[in-house]
Amino acid sequence: MSRPAVSVVVPFTGGEGEARELLGTLAGLDRAAGDELIVADNTASGVVARLDPEGIAVVAAAERRSASFARNAGAGAASGEWLLFTDADCVPPAGLLDEMLAPAVEERCGVVAGEVEGLSSQVAPLARWARSRRGSWVERHISAPPAPAGVTANLAVRRVAFEQLGGFRIGGGGDLDLCWRAAERGWQLEYRPEAVVAHRDRERWRELAAQAVAYGGHQRRLRELHGEAVPRVTLARHLARAFGGGAAWAVRGERERAGFKLADGVWAACEWWGWVTRGARARRAD
Repeated sequence: MSRPAVSVVVPFTGGEGEARELLGTLAGLDRAAGDELIVADNTASGVVARLDPEGIAVVAAAERRSASFARNAGAGAASGEWLLFTDADCVPPAGLLDEMLAPAVEERCGVVAGEVEGLSSQVAPLARWARSRRGSWVERHISAPPAPAGVTANLAVRRVAFEQLGGFRIGGGGDLDLCWRAAERGWQLEYRPEAVVAHRDRERWRELAAQAVAYGGHQRRLRELHGEAVPRVTLARHLARAFGGGAAWAVRGERERAGFKLADGVWAACEWWGWVTRGARARRAD
């Protein structure tokens, strides 16, 4: 099936080993005439550019450490009719571009949201916890207020719509914000759950806690921008369920389930802390 030209845009921050892995992943994507691969290098030292990858454009985006800033920089260098955003910690299938955009979309469709699932080969306890709790990542956002949304781990945006919206305007949560603003402008979103990208989940407690704190701050920023349709982050009920359930599973000898409940509690506490302390920081960063 024919489809429009696609520019794949990936922000990157990391070391040389991670950069080589990303370039190998991108090189494995099936492409057609007019498609292009763009890495927005968000490192201070230009890690990706030094590797001089063949067939992959590298855009310097070192002025500000922000994935949204890097995505905007990469999109600014793109020529495709559609922009397909994914992340360096994701593993897309070879046929992702066709799965996302070969089936024709309506003229007023400005966003196509693919699905994101945990990488099944990860066996670390926290990665298994993330898969057990999240399931299909995007499906939850499709039915949540204020409007359907996808995530930038697997999100295609019509370039005309992206430019009309001015790109990503906030850091964390920029994908939800973009999709909601697109809906306000009359652009439709189509959900394609069969187009699945695998995501590498956090495997260390410190990484999980930092991620939860960031999510709490992002949630508060989104509520400031989009009102009460974005729910508050609360703590007491989630902690009671987490630690009560953990104790019950521990008594029964179900150590992994008890550990998963402990992770629920850590996530809830850190996300709430981010809501309380990081909202102003996110506002200043934006």
